[in-house]
Formats: sequence, structure tokens, C-alpha cells
Amino acid sequence: MRKYLLILILIFAIISCKKNDDILTLIISSYPMNIGTEWTYDRQIIVKKYDSSSYHKSEEIDTINFITKISIVKDTILNDTMNVMVFKSREENSNWTSNHYYYIDNNGLRNYAYMNAGTIVFPKKSAHPKFSNLEMIVDKIKLTNGELFIETPPTLNIKFPLENNTSWTYREPSESDNLQIDKEVVGSENLILFEQTFECLKVEYTYLNNPNYDKINMTEWISNEGLIKRLTTIDSTTVTNEIGEPLYTAQITESLILKELNIN
Repeated sequence: MRKYLLILILIFAIISCKKNDDILTLIISSYPMNIGTEWTYDRQIIVKKYDSSSYHKSEEIDTINFITKISIVKDTILNDTMNVMVFKSREENSNWTSNHYYYIDNNGLRNYAYMNAGTIVFPKKSAHPKFSNLEMIVDKIKLTNGELFIETPPTLNIKFPLENNTSWTYREPSESDNLQIDKEVVGSENLILFEQTFECLKVEYTYLNNPNYDKINMTEWISNEGLIKRLTTIDSTTVTNEIGEPLYTAQITESLILKELNIN
């Protein structure tokens, strides 16, 4: 009896190892790039206000929910030579829209340019404080006011092939700013959303050369179907109004979770 039990345990161990190996050996070699592909996300921002910049007792918590859609709307040519796909982001319950211009080369998925990184409004009672879109904070995006901003050099958003322990420099330092942003695959995870399983690689951001970014933590879950989830936490940041006057210090947490997917 003990002999058969030992055999069953060994068989179970072999099956379990195979399952884990399948996840660990996940390799992502491309990204959806067809016109008409659309990702719909539940986006939630939690603003945990502190009663002072040094004493982090929570004074008040605001929770704001959005529906964010990212769709590939067309291909186009920039600067007469660069063929790119236009990814349009929009919030269903606000006027915010943004365009990113992506292409794939031998290294991976790159962002060549963007347009219209905007602001997010936080309605609270009679006040309407504003602070920069988190994309502008964590990704060093500039406010373009409808103008096209060319990335020099283009950022390497996802390195291909993407697999366990892959690491790369996403945003390189420039003459005006020594900030460097690196990315690294730190693990894998199966996410079950709307009754569908997505095999994902977890990618963490690392901010270098600039202590102002030390309190930012950002993780993305990426699958063959694209970005599935993103979690961003910024601790002890100053929220300002639309003319730059400080309003309060807060911890800001943003979650972006896929709720609907249409791949062409």
C-alpha cells in the first residue's frame, strides 16, 4: 500500500512541476497590433489623504472609478518615414483622451510619439482639485495640449522575447533629465477575468538616478493578449490644483484591470 501511495505522490509531483514549468517558460514574442482591437479596463484611483506631509495619519480617503478604453484606430506615417499604429485611450466618464504611436522592431514594442497626456479631475463636494494624470508622473510624460511629442529615442515599452528574468532599459536618460526607467520580469501569474484565464508575466519598474521617484512602485501583468493589469502606488505625493498650488499630501494607488477584450 505504501508503495502505491509513494507512486501516486511522485506522479502528482511530476504533474505539478510540469504545470509550474509551463508558466515559468511562458514566452511573449509579440503584441496585438491589428486595427479594431480594443481593451476595456476598470480603472480605480484611491487617494489616501494625509493630515500633514510628515505625519501619515489618514485624514480622508477618496475613491474614483473610471472605465478606460484603449483601441487601435488606424495606422499612419509620422515624419514621412515612420509607420506606426495609433492607440487611442479614452475615459468613458470624462473628456480625457490620449494617443500613443507604437511600432514593433527587432527589439520589441516601442512608443515613437504621443499626444494629449491630460489631467484627471477629482470631484469632491464643491471643490474640483486637479493633479496630473498618473501616466505623466510615473512615465515622465509631458503635457502636450494637443501637440504631437516625439520620443527621442523611442521608448522600448516591451522587450521581445519577453520571458522570466528579462530586463531592459525602458526610458533612457537625456541631456535635460538623468532619470532612467528600467523594467524587469519578476515572475508569472495566471489571472482569471470574466471567466477567461490569462497567462501573464509580471513586470516591475525601477527608477534610477532621481530620488524624487523612490516612492513610486509600478507593476504590470502582460500576456499575449496585451496589458491585463497594472498596479501603481505613489506614496507621499503633493496634490496641487490647476494652477500648481499645493492642496494636500497623499498616497495615490491606481489599479487598471481588464474587463473586456476584443482582438481583431
